[in-house]
Amino acid sequence: GLLGISDLLLRASVMSTYLSKDWGQDWGSLRRFETIVEAQPAELDLGTTTHSGLWSPGSMRYQP
Repeated sequence: GLLGISDLLLRASVMSTYLSKDWGQDWGSLRRFETIVEAQPAELDLGTTTHSGLWSPGSMRYQP
């Protein structure tokens, strides 16, 4: 999911949150994200293609 991707790219710091004027009731937590490394913007190749309903782009490529 979305948070799984953000955990790979960002460092999160967590702080507790409380309801206004009710310090005894914990309301949850708030996550602040900071980038781990400075990354260069991606270069996109945009275009359009037409494929049949049986077409598959192949297996997903990934690097460990």
